[in-house]
Amino acid sequence: QDLMPIPKSENVYRTIQNRIPQNVAEHSLRGDVEHVPSGPFITEWRIPVGFHVSLWTEDLADMFPSVNVTDSHALTNAIGFVLDPEELKGTKAFQVLCKACRRAGIAVPAQVVPCCKCSVQGNLNAPQWATEAHRSLLKAYGGLAGVSEIRNRLPFPRGSSVEGLVYDDHFGMVAHPSASWARSALG
Repeated sequence: QDLMPIPKSENVYRTIQNRIPQNVAEHSLRGDVEHVPSGPFITEWRIPVGFHVSLWTEDLADMFPSVNVTDSHALTNAIGFVLDPEELKGTKAFQVLCKACRRAGIAVPAQVVPCCKCSVQGNLNAPQWATEAHRSLLKAYGGLAGVSEIRNRLPFPRGSSVEGLVYDDHFGMVAHPSASWARSALG
């Protein structure tokens, strides 16, 4: 199945395309994405008896679709279904199509296949771009304190707090002695 509807709200879906066949032919950028922590690695944190854990998370909303790609790259991000161009009326894509057809002196085709001019989540290098951009942003403003960061393939950090970065999601956990946790929760 090429398309998977991923709920964004109760009424709106976003499409994530299976780009695996295209990814095989492209060069991977590698980089920090190789250190993205995964679930099993996060379970290595040992919480002392009598402690509680507080968790926080933050998400850069719509990070993947916010990254524009070149026209030639967009052609590899075909959505995977055929439309009547009339279904695109009122969109920027329809305006671009009509302008290109006028310039070429041809009629608007009877059928079109939409393409994403953004970094789709299934894109080979989308995780690399997202991770590198988010890491740079966090570090520029004092985030990701190195010593407490969970990074795959590196030793698990020691201490009462840890944080991690998974593409566009930044998270942290802090272990509190149960008594201080109860006091802070009560105000």
